[in-house]
Amino acid sequence: MSAKKSDTPAEPQEPVANIDWAVLLSVEDIKSLASFFDVLIEMDFEAKRNEQRMKDEKTTSENNTSN
Repeated sequence: MSAKKSDTPAEPQEPVANIDWAVLLSVEDIKSLASFFDVLIEMDFEAKRNEQRMKDEKTTSENNTSN
């Protein structure tokens, strides 16, 4: 059986930029996304703290060896 084409034209689709995303996502989905981004932000902060700690340790060890 083949699908029969409709004679009526398809309704024009709304551009993605104009879609109200809050309507498409449930409250649970939004909370889940917020939690996900919170974790990413915390990971980024931790990486930056580690980089700074490594820089500080390197500077301290260079200063100790040069004295």
